[in-house]
Amino acid sequence: MKMFSVAHKTAFVVDHCPYMAESSRQQVECDVLTKSRAQGVIPLAPVSKSLWTCAVECSMEYCRILYDVYPTNKLINYIVSDSEFHILNTWRQEDQSTHELMSALAAVGPPDPREDPECCSILHGLVAAVESLCKLTELQHEQRTALMDTAERVANRGRIICLTNAKSDTHVRMLEDCIQETLLDQNKLAAGSDRLMAIQQCELVLVHIFPLGEDTLVSDRPKKQ
Repeated sequence: MKMFSVAHKTAFVVDHCPYMAESSRQQVECDVLTKSRAQGVIPLAPVSKSLWTCAVECSMEYCRILYDVYPTNKLINYIVSDSEFHILNTWRQEDQSTHELMSALAAVGPPDPREDPECCSILHGLVAAVESLCKLTELQHEQRTALMDTAERVANRGRIICLTNAKSDTHVRMLEDCIQETLLDQNKLAAGSDRLMAIQQCELVLVHIFPLGEDTLVSDRPKKQ
């Protein structure tokens, strides 16, 4: 079987719900010229990034490093989730650049803190991520075409990295269950389709983002199969 590692396809799901507009409470000093500042100049007050800004910065740094180390065949599909999902790029090689992603994120803009949180959910993005992993990349399509009658020998593996503010361990288990159920449903669809591939392995990485100094209600979880 032609094996593609889970790193061949990574779906990023970034929470864009209203609570991500909250301050991270991590102070960033803007006044870097303290010692050489002229008398009478009022120093700049420190600022604090939002949880959304922190999520975008760390995810884009991940993409930058990945593209630098692996210019091809390590692909990112970036998804933003609020009241619906927003897919910012595709698995195509020409869509794989930080410039393209930053332009798309600028168009999305920051979360609206006035939006009804009851209408928003990270689940929209997670479902879209599983659906996306079932889609063929250019390299997978080439391998399936080359094998012709034995196309089922091409394996489909991938990773989902979700950046969100989880509410509790129960909430985390609910997210895991949602992905598991969606995976089973999508694999059934893929079994009867020439344009989709069943997922043999899906790795989930959940990054819990919360303000500095706030107690987290989510426990660290060891890696499990």
